[in-house]
Amino acid sequence: MSNFRKRTIMPRFLITIGVALLGAAYAHIELLPDPYQAMLGGLLSFFGAFWYLHAIGLFRHHL
Repeated sequence: MSNFRKRTIMPRFLITIGVALLGAAYAHIELLPDPYQAMLGGLLSFFGAFWYLHAIGLFRHHL
């Protein structure tokens, strides 16, 4: 497994789980109590996306 895949496996997993929770909330499938499912899905997606962008080096400030 490449180093890139090792660095990005957890953020990709968080994004997948977050999008699944948001999709289930949109389809009115209750996995968690009402406001928490969409909130947790949004937080996991945002955190996973931010972590993924950090892992690929988007926030490096080297000139």
